[in-house]
Amino acid sequence: MTIQDHVTEVETVPFIQRQIEEALANYSPTDAGIAELAAKAGGLQIEDIDDREGYQAVSTVRKEVKAVRVQVEKTRKALKADALEYGRAVDTEAKRITAALLEIEEPLHEQEKLIDEQRAERRAAEEAAAKAVLDDRVTML
Repeated sequence: MTIQDHVTEVETVPFIQRQIEEALANYSPTDAGIAELAAKAGGLQIEDIDDREGYQAVSTVRKEVKAVRVQVEKTRKALKADALEYGRAVDTEAKRITAALLEIEEPLHEQEKLIDEQRAERRAAEEAAAKAVLDDRVTML
């Protein structure tokens, strides 16, 4: 059994999809509620500077719409809080595991790199020696 057998791929789509569907089902306002607010606001208009009733009606509906909008934002933040916390926890654990693996991998990589450099130097020296021999033969001709 290898270490890779211990690393599991998590099938998250069905679980997450269910979570999203449940959260969105409880997420207000509904489209019907939005349509109702749009209908309330649709015919409102302030006729002129002296139209106190029109101003009051517009102000009341605007405040109602704003209250719903603010509640939507609060609900969004609340629904997202667990997901953000989960994401942070996953990232923290992944960083911890990656750091532990890099402690093993990096010294091995340094050994490989040293040998690769030595082989390249040897190859360059052999090529230089072969070139010198060839140059000597060419000069002898």
